[in-house]
Amino acid sequence: MKLFFISPAMVLLVACGASPETASESAKATTSAPGATIEFAKDWSVTQTGTIAPAESLTFRYDLSRLSKCRAVEYGQPAWAVLAYVSFDGRAPTALVLAPQHGVTSGVVEQTIPVPVASDVALWFYASDDHGCVEWDSQFGQNFHFSIAKSQRPTIRFGGDWQNRVDGAVGPGTVLVDYDPSRAPCHSTYNGNDAYSVTMYASIDGQTPTAQNMVTQVDARNFATPRYVSLPQGDHSLSIWFENSDSYGCHAWDSDYGANYSFGY
Repeated sequence: MKLFFISPAMVLLVACGASPETASESAKATTSAPGATIEFAKDWSVTQTGTIAPAESLTFRYDLSRLSKCRAVEYGQPAWAVLAYVSFDGRAPTALVLAPQHGVTSGVVEQTIPVPVASDVALWFYASDDHGCVEWDSQFGQNFHFSIAKSQRPTIRFGGDWQNRVDGAVGPGTVLVDYDPSRAPCHSTYNGNDAYSVTMYASIDGQTPTAQNMVTQVDARNFATPRYVSLPQGDHSLSIWFENSDSYGCHAWDSDYGANYSFGY
């Protein structure tokens, strides 16, 4: 499958890779309500609370004292950074700036991201400064891995490899739609932040489609949020397509060359 383009303008955002090294950590996990939090504490413990599940949020809280050696200062300003890398099922990681950000240079910082349909999420952390200092917090290069619960609903996956997969039987009720944002060519950035959107349209039997944001220009960060589509009783046809645009005027469709993606039930 390939994109059906309206505009040829394309700007690609490439995720950064990494190779880690660090000191020892201990890990423990508990379970609770949907939605999950992972605490990376200054005592090197790693604690998960809640179940990590598709279409839910994952919050991780990181104590900056875990990576405290690289702290160069130039002209009275921080000349260093601490990054988090996040990878689902071994895909190319996304880098998130943890500090310095909004004046925060110490203590605990927090990030919340949506969870796609996957079985594993890996996190690791990196610090560097303008004087050449480099540190990793990555469980001795193995990275921190956490299991993701299997979706309890039928799922349609639009993968970055352009393969569309259906897990479970699509039928009356709800179906979960998961979209890999690497399919979107309008993928620009502004002031270091993602500045693009992906909108899913879903139509039953050719009727007026419903629209849901899979990725928004405000908080994209190269992550997409799985969305549920309601399916009525009886025999019907579900059609899905996607619109992609960015703040620089790029505009494209992911629609099976205008035919849209159809799923009968």
